[in-house]
Amino acid sequence: PVESGGHDEAELALLKVELMVKLS
Repeated sequence: PVESGGHDEAELALLKVELMVKLS
């Protein structure tokens, strides 16, 4: 897990792509 909390950049990028695919 990320010590700073939340998601790391790679995970955020994946979530962004998934969102765009769902919305399109």
